[in-house]
Amino acid sequence: MDVLELVLSNVGLVLFLAFVAEVLVEHFVGKPLEKAFPLVDRWWLIYVGLVAGGLLSWFCGLNLFALLPIPPVVGMVLTALLVGGGSPLIHVVVNKARAPVYPEVGL
Repeated sequence: MDVLELVLSNVGLVLFLAFVAEVLVEHFVGKPLEKAFPLVDRWWLIYVGLVAGGLLSWFCGLNLFALLPIPPVVGMVLTALLVGGGSPLIHVVVNKARAPVYPEVGL
């Protein structure tokens, strides 16, 4: 496996784990909270997602930065933060992809 394949497979795994963390948090925390307390603001769920995604990444031993000259623990922590913070980032990317690039010319 060459370096590009390794990096792309790890990036794909990060995106997948971020999606899994988002689904689990929404299913086990978001929806029950919404049913029990419909007027509660849900802004703090991003922190639950950060912890869930971070733990998921940490226990998988995923390190996106393994090829860089940094300590492995630092790479794993950074990867855990990317996975945990990845759920809102996925929404930003998807929403940007749906928006036209040049709205003034209709492209």
